Amino acid sequence: MNWSRGWGVISGAVFLTLLFVLTGCPAEIQSPAPRDKEPAQNPDPQSEVDRPQPGPGANPPNSSAAKPAESDPSEPNKERQPAVLVMDDGFDVSHPVFQGKLAAIYTLKCQGSSSAPAATAALSYEEKLAAAIEDLKRETVSCEIVNGIGLEKSPAFQEIVSLRDRWNSVIQSKGSGQESWDTDLWLRVTRIVDGLDENYEPEFSYHGTNTASVIAYQNPKATLILLQVELASSGEEIASSGGCPDLNEFAEENRILKEPSFQEAFINRPTLGVEKELDDIVEKHGVQVVNFSAGAPLHSTMVNLLRESGCVFDETEFLRLSVEHEKISHALSQERKKKHPEPANLLFVQSAGNSGARIDTVEDAARCLRDEQTLIVGSLNHQGRISDFSNYGDCVDFYILGESVVAAAPEGFLTSVSGTSFSAPLLSRLVAEQLTPFEDATKIKALLAARADSNRFLLKEAYPAELAFESSTPVNSFSLTPTPTRVGEFPLQKLKTIQKMRQILRLLGH
Repeated sequence: MNWSRGWGVISGAVFLTLLFVLTGCPAEIQSPAPRDKEPAQNPDPQSEVDRPQPGPGANPPNSSAAKPAESDPSEPNKERQPAVLVMDDGFDVSHPVFQGKLAAIYTLKCQGSSSAPAATAALSYEEKLAAAIEDLKRETVSCEIVNGIGLEKSPAFQEIVSLRDRWNSVIQSKGSGQESWDTDLWLRVTRIVDGLDENYEPEFSYHGTNTASVIAYQNPKATLILLQVELASSGEEIASSGGCPDLNEFAEENRILKEPSFQEAFINRPTLGVEKELDDIVEKHGVQVVNFSAGAPLHSTMVNLLRESGCVFDETEFLRLSVEHEKISHALSQERKKKHPEPANLLFVQSAGNSGARIDTVEDAARCLRDEQTLIVGSLNHQGRISDFSNYGDCVDFYILGESVVAAAPEGFLTSVSGTSFSAPLLSRLVAEQLTPFEDATKIKALLAARADSNRFLLKEAYPAELAFESSTPVNSFSLTPTPTRVGEFPLQKLKTIQKMRQILRLLGH
């Protein structure tokens, strides 16, 4: 399978300058996330493989495992939905919402790159080209997929765990009873559940718990495979990277990408071990849908972030080089895909991003470069209109609810979340529930289009009413609000991991 799907294709020092461009993501907007209580009388018959025992903390990943290896459920339930692979960060697998629904859990572990720009700064262009080609011939990278998932939770949860049932009842009743809470206490619980407690640093990410639970909540037939990847905000990564883009090196990388010798080496490069592991996971568990609620930011967003970081550069040239790089990388990825095709029955679903911008072409956003097996999903509000924060335009395939969606948070809590991050798994859930199994993922778009209106909106009939947190309390006065508690670029694959893992984590056509 071609897990590179358009990733930037040069590793080593030359690539470092471009990480600003290649590793951004949509400004995923988070609010607190809800948890659900599954009926004890209807346990899920499927055994859970490689799952930590429920408790306050999940088992840490087993770093000694060379590759995923787990037992198959002894009696697969034919009534279960085909598996959805969720790639994200911050999974609390002990949450009751996932009980009986996890076929396997994994963590992507990568070692930081030891290369540095200074190592190749003195090399000639020919030497850099030769080094890039040699790098593509290597069959291994410093990454592996290991069994298990670990999650660091805010210590503040212990302060509020006694309030969980009372809190969850408000979420499940869509706001009823919130008026009986002390305002300061309600706000305190809200921030802890949302991972934004100001008394603890750094902020805690529960994004994966939120996104995966949208598929699992009140869905007893769901089958999930969770793959934990390390995510961070693009603003944080730019601030910590210590450098501004070097346009001369950027142009030089694009020149290398155009070299016939490099292109041949890329198309024919050996399949990475970690790519094989992903292939094995997909095949073993019968994955039909891959959900990835992250991606690259708008090119204009990256320019703004770099400018705010104090970088001075030719912004027009930066944008030109960025778009050129995306187009060349995508074309190379498509050529390699002809030799290493992914299964025809595998669908990729990605969030559209939360910049509130129109995205029509690759000049607007990298995610516009995608194939027919990828769907980009925007957000609707409860009134059936495009959310103010959602990206929109020709590059967005469908829109579905993404404001005030009921989801899970750690320690058994429920909450309400907003952002295209949660529209994507809602569409993944719709596909898994109603359109699988399928043999040809390229036909799913037409099937969804038949259910959508003329604006490509999938309205209330497309999802369970239990997932819509429609409070009668006015939005601006209700403290558990659709208005994001965290606005910014979230999440973004960390630069230290991207250096070696760009072939995998940019799998949605950028």
